[in-house]
Amino acid sequence: MEVEVQEDEVSLLDLLVIGPLLFVFMRQAWRNAAQDPDAAPKIARLRAAFGSRKP
Repeated sequence: MEVEVQEDEVSLLDLLVIGPLLFVFMRQAWRNAAQDPDAAPKIARLRAAFGSRKP
């Protein structure tokens, strides 16, 4: 029995697994970048541009 797999399609299961992992990774990256003295002002400007209430 042969099963045909199409590699170019993203399944709903892929999105349900990868989505939260990507969110957690990006949140941690933003927190780490905000602690960098050179990047902190840039992060603050991005937060203000996106309407974040956090200082």
